[in-house]
Amino acid sequence: MSAPTIQSVLAEIDEITDLRDRARARAASASGPAALVFHAIASDAETRLRALRRSSRRIGPGAAVERSRA
Repeated sequence: MSAPTIQSVLAEIDEITDLRDRARARAASASGPAALVFHAIASDAETRLRALRRSSRRIGPGAAVERSRA
């Protein structure tokens, strides 16, 4: 498996951001258990975004420098 590229990480961030935003919108208009499900989806998407942003720091020209500091 090849290493992720900056473009692939950015594309994944865009997809997850879209999912999070749609889930937030649905949660706002839903009620009861449905609202809880959409809130959970948005929360999970936010967690995935944070992880992707952290991992994206290890991609590109500065990756070796950051790895050496770890």
